[in-house]
Amino acid sequence: MELGDSKLRAVRVLGQGTFGRVFLCHQIEVRGQPERKVCVKRIIVRNPKTELGLIKEEVYIISQLRHPHIVEFLRSFSHAGTVNIVMEYVPNGTLRDVIQQLPSGTGGVNQDRLMRYFRDMVVGLEYLHIRCVIHRDIKPENMLLDAKRPRQDRRLWDRERPCAQHSTAGGDGHAHVHGP
Repeated sequence: MELGDSKLRAVRVLGQGTFGRVFLCHQIEVRGQPERKVCVKRIIVRNPKTELGLIKEEVYIISQLRHPHIVEFLRSFSHAGTVNIVMEYVPNGTLRDVIQQLPSGTGGVNQDRLMRYFRDMVVGLEYLHIRCVIHRDIKPENMLLDAKRPRQDRRLWDRERPCAQHSTAGGDGHAHVHGP
């Protein structure tokens, strides 16, 4: 699959939704950063007049987020009617995967482990809310696990939803943005 960036090679599709796909990609060296795996969230722009400005605004908002419990934005680019958001690859599955792998009758996830997951999620959400960013799709599939950071291994993001979801219905005038 051609992504429109010579530094990226698509390996496989990680997820798919109404608005696009997420690819696991191999990225060659970029700006002194070594080769590595990344995720590319490809958003199909169906109506550029109405959607492109909203998507660009969300890309800007996401690019400003820096927190150990939020998936890291790396860069973005446009290609052939799509906007592509390159983000860190968090390799160890989701909380949904953990739940599904539990043998039936075991009583579920260890309570201490569950409390760590919940605490990290709340800390990440608090960071977003302080910045007037609302995730709007909190679920186990959007809670990624990263064993490289044992103390900071839960990350929020959203693979399937479109980036920009602005609403002034609440009258607050703030952008309501889905998690990265």
